[in-house]
Amino acid sequence: MGDGGNLLATAEAALRHQDWGLALLQVKLMNQLGTDYWREQAQKLSVRISQEQDAWVQLVQARDLAAWLTANELAAAVMLALKIPPEAVVYSQAQADIRRWIPEVFAYAEERLTAGDREGALALIEKIAPALDVSYHDRPIVILGQAKALAAKGTVLGYWEAIARARQIPITDPFYESAQAYLNTWQQRLRNQQHLQWATWLANTRLRWGYALAIAQARQVPLGQPERAQAQGLIALWQRDLGTIDERPLLHAAIALAERKQYQAALGVLQSFPRNAVLASVVANYRDQWQAKLEEIQDRPILDRAIRLARQGKLEEAIRTAEQIGRDRALSPEALNRIWQWDYELSLRQRQQAAPTPAWWDSPPTTSERTAEPVTEPESASPATPTAEATTPGVSPPATPTPEATTPGVSPPPTPETTIAPASPSPTPEATVVPTPTPVQSPPVQSPPAEPEPTATP
Repeated sequence: MGDGGNLLATAEAALRHQDWGLALLQVKLMNQLGTDYWREQAQKLSVRISQEQDAWVQLVQARDLAAWLTANELAAAVMLALKIPPEAVVYSQAQADIRRWIPEVFAYAEERLTAGDREGALALIEKIAPALDVSYHDRPIVILGQAKALAAKGTVLGYWEAIARARQIPITDPFYESAQAYLNTWQQRLRNQQHLQWATWLANTRLRWGYALAIAQARQVPLGQPERAQAQGLIALWQRDLGTIDERPLLHAAIALAERKQYQAALGVLQSFPRNAVLASVVANYRDQWQAKLEEIQDRPILDRAIRLARQGKLEEAIRTAEQIGRDRALSPEALNRIWQWDYELSLRQRQQAAPTPAWWDSPPTTSERTAEPVTEPESASPATPTAEATTPGVSPPATPTPEATTPGVSPPPTPETTIAPASPSPTPEATVVPTPTPVQSPPVQSPPAEPEPTATP
């Protein structure tokens, strides 16, 4: 508590000397004390520092205006300094400046009176009327100036007080004639305000007879009066409200149905409104909203069914289903977006299916195909060496057939028995093993080559 109290006292001293930096430092230190009480005090102190800064700025601006030493600037300086709140540190300084500037303003007002500018002098006093204390209230110029300031509020109470003050000016005073002219004006404007005030109270009943009496009261404001425009505006507003007395119950009933999501019934109630109804624009707005909600309720199952079909890959059926939603329906934009998306996916699928398959010779075999090919070994058969079964040991077979085996003059075609196998015979179909899809290949089984028949010996 001792540390916080010292910080607060230091901040107060800093505020009195307009040392804003030192005061803000105390706020920071108070926040660091770590208790809720001193954090709250620091917050209050921060707000006060801001208010003191604003008050000081206002006083500086007022002094700058007064430094011009002209009538209007002095009056403006008085009113600016008057706005400084009493709890401000510079309040006493502001009041001292106001007391010094007011006589100077009166000096300028006296000069205008001497010059015959009575309205100019009165207008100058009117500007500083709220700042004048009771010591000035017995002067007719001050009385009338204060009355004008009260009437400028434009309220019934303001006009009452202005009229009461203006009546205090004696008949022998130079401002008497001006006061009487102002009295006539303020009395008429007081009557106008009374008519409008009474009419507004009647209209607030929201009843048929209340609107009728309110309109009659507002029409009593004479033409040419400043309140006439306000009265005409209120009359137009109340006439419209009077026309809605029979329409509002129907509208409220429709709104109640719509709140229970009974949009079809609510739209049926709105159909009873005529086209020239006072609430026609409001009714049209509700009609559009509820029609859209009703269409969404009706079409949402269709669109959901189309989405399910699309997820199953049935794009054509999904498109046909979504096309059942009309273009003028509420869900039409969403349905069209879905249709465009599915149509694109369908066209992409069709292009992929229509693409030609390349021939096997146009593309190299894959690794799996190369692995699956069987490895065949060529037969090693010598065409010049017959087999052991076809030869007799020690006897070399003739290279050509014997005369007994041939007909003279005729060269018989070679028989299979005498045909010699080629040097590199192709494997017979029986020797070729069809590759199987199993990853492990067994060695191919080859049939033994056919043995040629032995040739006849001479």
